[in-house]
Amino acid sequence: MDYNYTLIIPHFNIPKLLKRLLQTVPKRRDLQVIVVDDCSTKDLEELELVKNEYDWVEWYDTGTNGGGGKARNIGLQHVYGKYILFADADDYFTPALSDILDTYIDTTYDIIFCNVSSVNSISYKPSNRVLFHNYAIDLFNKNQQKASLKLRFAFGEPWSKLIKSELIKKYSINFQETPCYNDTLFSYLCGFYGTSVSVDSRIMYVVTFRTDSVVNSIIKEREELFYSIFTKKEAFFIKNHIPIHAYNIYDLIISDLFNLRWGRLYKSIKRMKKEVPLSVLTPTLLNRIYKRLCYKMGYKSALY
Repeated sequence: MDYNYTLIIPHFNIPKLLKRLLQTVPKRRDLQVIVVDDCSTKDLEELELVKNEYDWVEWYDTGTNGGGGKARNIGLQHVYGKYILFADADDYFTPALSDILDTYIDTTYDIIFCNVSSVNSISYKPSNRVLFHNYAIDLFNKNQQKASLKLRFAFGEPWSKLIKSELIKKYSINFQETPCYNDTLFSYLCGFYGTSVSVDSRIMYVVTFRTDSVVNSIIKEREELFYSIFTKKEAFFIKNHIPIHAYNIYDLIISDLFNLRWGRLYKSIKRMKKEVPLSVLTPTLLNRIYKRLCYKMGYKSALY
């Protein structure tokens, strides 16, 4: 069956929040909705109730627990839509989603980036998780080239964008099956191969903040994965002459410097030097130190 769009949702142990998300997804004939459960262990009866209520959704499971990356990869195997959207099970869409989908039925862009807001998942009070994304969306009307670079390469999450499925299939782009940062490689490869992009300033998606989310969970391998994945990202940018940097890894090193963590600082730079030449590493670090100082002095947009 042909669809204009496919929505892929990984899920693990939060059926109440998954139901909240599905309540915001319009039931459309041109929208394929896929949920991939990553071997949930809690609230299984409630999950079954959600499955029964949303019988128009396609339900799959990972077989063995493998995280959001594995769940999304399984979802990609069942895609029929011309464009793919992703959502995390603890987030939700705004009413603008259906109008946005109507707008891009006949589009030819590789990627359409849409605007986002952020709230606390329980209190619904505003959160600051998406400040960079909002900045890049606003920048697009003033400096399209600069904003495009930031959205294609610095925005590492898969949500709030429509990605041409042909692009993903052509270049065999998948998610890394790691406990965290599994979407980083996927996002910058889509940005690299997806050169035709557009921006829609309407808020399509709401990112929520939860203290027990993957982002905030204690993961033993987090630091090693961070350096491995983001150092490779920086090396990819250098190799392909992309005029942007994986700034978050430089900012972590600068944090060690400012907090006088000398042993960790030495170890971090040593790891970076394996992938990033000193001719790039040194001036980029100095530039980020300067911007961090400007930020501390009140120039709030300095780090962007």
